[in-house]
Amino acid sequence: MFHVVSQGLDLPELLTLFLWLGAFLFWPLTWPGKAPRLAAAPAVGLLLLGVILLAVVRFGDPWSERHPRATYVLHVHDALTGKAWRVAPTPDLSPWARSVLTADGGAVGKAPMLPLTRTKVWTAPARALPPQAAPVTASAINGGVTITLPPARVIVLDLRADAALAGLSINGKPVATSAKAGDWVHLRLAGAPAEARITVAPRGGRTLDVRYAVFDEHWPAAAKPLPPRQVTLMPFDLSDSAVTIGAFSTAY
Repeated sequence: MFHVVSQGLDLPELLTLFLWLGAFLFWPLTWPGKAPRLAAAPAVGLLLLGVILLAVVRFGDPWSERHPRATYVLHVHDALTGKAWRVAPTPDLSPWARSVLTADGGAVGKAPMLPLTRTKVWTAPARALPPQAAPVTASAINGGVTITLPPARVIVLDLRADAALAGLSINGKPVATSAKAGDWVHLRLAGAPAEARITVAPRGGRTLDVRYAVFDEHWPAAAKPLPPRQVTLMPFDLSDSAVTIGAFSTAY
């Protein structure tokens, strides 16, 4: 089960369950009755081996040049407040990632970073820089709203209307949604080489709330450069990108 659980599910903690199940199998063999005491040695040895293997997985450092540790760091700029952060969405921080987050002298903590992520992530205040991405804009047209998105590798968008959200389309292609008044609709667009347009036509209501995160796959040139990674580390997914986040409300 090691490959399926520890690697496939990325949940090494579950390995303890299989050691416990194995104990049910081997424990009776440790009570050999009238047999010599050494007859219990194989069963006891297998249980001890299981405990040792769990300790190696838990406390060992498995990272190597062949199997590097994934790192994921972002430079996030808030277009609304002008503030900036260095962000790491990984569950824990490698020493390299911690050095990246503290490069501008900020203290590391955990905070939500909507709409970039739904959960709390590692953050540290960063020196404010001009946003690298063009802004997301919106205009009221024919009882609805058209949202214009800049060209970007990935854009995360949250929409909420004070009425049932209907008439949602992306570049003219309808998208089904059953969002009620006050519900957030979460969109993730990838690989847009040109401007994209999203149109919504809520049934009644007056206001549409928009939150966005626009990825630029380049670390800001004006920011302190990223330190070289050790051979046991690798960038993961959209790491080393600049992200512009923002939020606004528009009437229609």
